Amino acid sequence: MQGLKTLLLTLRFYLKHGVFLLLVVLIAYWAWLDRQVINQFEQQQWNLPARVYAAPLEIYREAPISSQHLIANLELLGYKRVDDVTGSGQFSKIGEGLELITRGFEFPGGAEPARRISVAFDNNRISTIASKLSRDTPSLVRLEPVEIGAIHPGVFEDRALLRFADVPRLFLERLIAVEDKRYFDHPGVDVKGITRAVFANIVAGRMRQGGSTITQQLVKNLYLTRERSLRRKFQEALMALSLERRYSKQEILEAYLNEIYLGQDGNRAIHGFGLGAEFYFDKPLAELNIAEQALLIGIIKGPSAYNPRKKPQVAEQRRNTVLQVLLKADLVSLQEYEKAISQPVEVSARSTNRKKPFAAFTELVHKRLLSNYDASALQTQGLKIFTTIDPLIQQLIVRSQQDFLASQAENLNKAGQPLQIAAVWADPVSAEVKAMTGGREQNPSYNRALLAKRQVGSLIKPFVVTEALSRPDEFQLGTILNDNAINLTDRKGQTWSPQNYDRKTRGPVTMLEALVNSYNLATIDLGLKLGLASVADRVNSMGLLDETIPLYPSLLLGAIEMTPFEVAQLYHTLANQGFYAPLKAIRTVVDASGEPLREARNTVRQAIDSKVAYLTTYAMTEVVNRGTARSLKNLAPRSLPIAGKTGTSDDTRDSWFAGFGENLLGVVWIGHDNGEPTKLTGASGALQAWGRMANRIGIAPLALRKPTGVSFLWFDPSKQRYLSESCGEISQMPVIPTDALLIQQCDSIQTRESDSIDSLWDGIKRLIDRGSTQQEDNE
Repeated sequence: MQGLKTLLLTLRFYLKHGVFLLLVVLIAYWAWLDRQVINQFEQQQWNLPARVYAAPLEIYREAPISSQHLIANLELLGYKRVDDVTGSGQFSKIGEGLELITRGFEFPGGAEPARRISVAFDNNRISTIASKLSRDTPSLVRLEPVEIGAIHPGVFEDRALLRFADVPRLFLERLIAVEDKRYFDHPGVDVKGITRAVFANIVAGRMRQGGSTITQQLVKNLYLTRERSLRRKFQEALMALSLERRYSKQEILEAYLNEIYLGQDGNRAIHGFGLGAEFYFDKPLAELNIAEQALLIGIIKGPSAYNPRKKPQVAEQRRNTVLQVLLKADLVSLQEYEKAISQPVEVSARSTNRKKPFAAFTELVHKRLLSNYDASALQTQGLKIFTTIDPLIQQLIVRSQQDFLASQAENLNKAGQPLQIAAVWADPVSAEVKAMTGGREQNPSYNRALLAKRQVGSLIKPFVVTEALSRPDEFQLGTILNDNAINLTDRKGQTWSPQNYDRKTRGPVTMLEALVNSYNLATIDLGLKLGLASVADRVNSMGLLDETIPLYPSLLLGAIEMTPFEVAQLYHTLANQGFYAPLKAIRTVVDASGEPLREARNTVRQAIDSKVAYLTTYAMTEVVNRGTARSLKNLAPRSLPIAGKTGTSDDTRDSWFAGFGENLLGVVWIGHDNGEPTKLTGASGALQAWGRMANRIGIAPLALRKPTGVSFLWFDPSKQRYLSESCGEISQMPVIPTDALLIQQCDSIQTRESDSIDSLWDGIKRLIDRGSTQQEDNE
């Protein structure tokens, strides 16, 4: 009896102190968890990829924007065309004008507010802008930029951060009604909710309800694994209590809005309602209708099970269940419920597909960023990259490219590989890249615009001329060159015998005629007089900065390899009146808080005299007017004059065209990846694609502004003389006057009848030769 009493006392002692010890351990564990939760929540920084944006469309009076142009931009941004504009992201066509409500955007240097405006047009320009919400009509309205890409790790989470104040109040109420209707009444763990869920599950004989609160769901997403156990649920409850003890309901709800997992896009995990709305509906959360809100809220329960793209019927059932909850909670009216439940599940095409046309350009952006920023910062710090690309021009370039390739269907697979194409388009003054394609695919695995180094052929000839014109005492456009056969032997005894494309010779020709008709032999004559080293230095100084150019005579005919981007850089210096400026892909980089980051400044320098650039550009307009690129007049007649040059490499392996108008410069390359012949010259291939692009994007005629120091003189090609006045049917030619320039008067030219007959016969022969010249470029 005494032993039993002792045993009971002992058990009582250990029980009493054991419970106390357990309580102490529990409190210590909770205190440790509490510190961990608070510290991590305070320091919480989501890994956010850098987002890349196109240039925004700017709407202002007299802007060269047509109604079709503006509508195309709005549709690209996901604006919805409606009969009556009632909310942001909507537009309607009223007569010849448009009415719209913009979304607003946080631009570097200031926010662009949402605006309700009407826009009128006249002759493909904006004539008036009027505000519908205030008397103050804005002078400039910027649409939000199109997001064209992101820079991220191989496996990553993605989200578009929302601020609590920006989330529609009704959406919050509907979310809470479905996920945690006692959210504002419990301390993080809802005992009543857990009890109700347990009872419902027992009655059903299976898991029908969960007892997790919004706070517990946030804890699970932020801190815990997907392990299903009582220990993990216990830990989750303690951590939820810790969060609620320290932070407000609003702070916790904002974190939940940005953290909740809503699906998978390849290796990209979609987190938060901001990105979820864009991913599934291609519009901001604030623009979702009731059916779309219900679908997005319903996905929370099982993003894979209720994936509306893969399982639309199951997703619709889940959406309707959510709508029923909202109806019972008086958060939708019966009319709204019936309308929403009758709508089919409609989601947008995958957002990644929309970014494919910009893939080649975003690769350029990425390369430029890596030279200034750490790779990990680009992948995790939420930088915003504002670029130069014009999304509408890019789309029009892609469509034109596809049209051209379709027209060449018989040429696609003859060499065992499809015909490839790459293009670079830039602003001739600002040097901003406006469009870029890297191949026939919209998302090429090999970006030919940046990586494919191919022989440029006759594209090099304007730069041989440029070097010559830089010596005005020796060379002018009217300088006579010898277009005669030549044999050059190198140190190894190998002989090079170049020919013109048509295998004919012309004898004495002017430098202008040599460029206009792309005469190889005359160009070689000029280049050898200048010196190969001088020509190479000129090409380097005008854009091919870091390349060592082999000093072989074939350099003068384009036996030098460049990428389309490098060619565009070279030609930009000509289009920019002789000033070299690095082609620009990025305007501004800001951090996650919107603060601009300091970037390295590009230096602009004068590579050639503006007078020389003018003369070369003038000669290139004659290439289009009457030379090897004259077929361009049929492709883009409204854009003349245009400065351009065709290029063809050996055996038609590469077809090139480079040209520029007043507002845009473009370079197009066409060829096979394996270097097989294309049977396309510069004129029959790249020029045709370039012309389609130029006509579609509306390239403006070139305004040839004659700089001080350039004069026009009459030139008589039959006498090869500059004249002070017109003497018969002769034309004017620009020159850079120097003391060495010989100018004669008409009466100082002695003519004899035999001279006149000889001149007439020479003129007839020239016309015959010119008529037989094909439209293809010489090599």
